[in-house]
Amino acid sequence: MKIVECSNAPGATYINDKKNNVKGYWNPPQLPAWALPTGNNNNNPPINNNFNKQKTDAFTTATNKKSNNGEFNREETCKKINSHLTRTGLPEKWWFNLFQQVSPNTKCQNYNDLVRLANEEELKRFYFVIKPVHDLLNISDMYKVSLEHVLEQVQILLPKVNVTDLTSCFTHVDKDIVRDVLEMVRGNISNNLVQTA
Repeated sequence: MKIVECSNAPGATYINDKKNNVKGYWNPPQLPAWALPTGNNNNNPPINNNFNKQKTDAFTTATNKKSNNGEFNREETCKKINSHLTRTGLPEKWWFNLFQQVSPNTKCQNYNDLVRLANEEELKRFYFVIKPVHDLLNISDMYKVSLEHVLEQVQILLPKVNVTDLTSCFTHVDKDIVRDVLEMVRGNISNNLVQTA
């Protein structure tokens, strides 16, 4: 008797049940229409969609705040970058090294130069390396799952990267990985495969 369909296709749910020694991807069986609650077109319980409904992207907000003369607002943008970097736990001494990886041809010599001299394009590139890692924290907070669980999903999606902690995700995690992690976490919650706080 076939209980579930095994698959690693997008949308499949990952399970790592150490107690029962079960590990892999699976598709939950579809319930027949008569077994579903009235008005429910699928077998997934309602999921908190607040993560997708958050306010406008912080970088867009920051760059739309123009200074009095209508120029790009460096101060607001750098505040957002600083805030995101601080929250991710990346030590300050590594901030400029990360920036140099993203913009190897920069004329900046240190983090203070970055704040004063980096051009708008360099700051955008830097922000879009930091934001996906910051978003992993948001997923953990929004769905009340451990950061370790979120990082396990990242490791599944990036098997060639040694995901040891949040900082190991920099330059590897992009918005597509964040989207896939979000779907995996939602799937695990809807199938009761992860403990929420």
